[in-house]
Amino acid sequence: MGYASALFPILIVGVGSVAPGLIGQLLNEFKFKTDAEARDKYVNSNAGKFLVGYVMGLPVASFSTGGSSNTCDFFQIRPGGAKTDAMLGNKFKQQDIARSSAVCMAGAVSQCKKFEVASATNPGDVNTLYELMNACDPPLAPNQVQDHIRWSGLEAFKILEEHGEAYERLVLAFDQGLPMEECIAAIEGTGEV
Repeated sequence: MGYASALFPILIVGVGSVAPGLIGQLLNEFKFKTDAEARDKYVNSNAGKFLVGYVMGLPVASFSTGGSSNTCDFFQIRPGGAKTDAMLGNKFKQQDIARSSAVCMAGAVSQCKKFEVASATNPGDVNTLYELMNACDPPLAPNQVQDHIRWSGLEAFKILEEHGEAYERLVLAFDQGLPMEECIAAIEGTGEV
């Protein structure tokens, strides 16, 4: 029994070092199954990101149904075309990263609109936003970084405000786990949601 109890922390550390997102994903799934408000925030955040990305015209890289909510990733600006993991080495103008930046802010903005506070449900969006801003040439000064973040949040807010009814339909579609085609139909107002 003593050896078995010692293996548990070693197993957790081993899994955490090989696939760190797996443990966090399992904990989040448990939280979303037991805490309805956390799940609602997650659904609203994902729906907000999808709506802003769709309106901004970014192509969808992946769309997943099932789980606590639908999730979506968009093709972002990538260095050299083939690399997909970092922004190192390639430089972009600030206007090149604008649409992607607004999508990065959309999840937090949608949560703030509905719940008056944003929870840290997707730290990857923050990392992507900073990678995008660090890839700008000429480099952004600290005040330009703050202005860019504010602009991105404002653009996301304006889209969510302007398309409020579509956003509400999309939240229902994401909550029900509908496929991407039906989520787009919900945005366009042609779906059954």
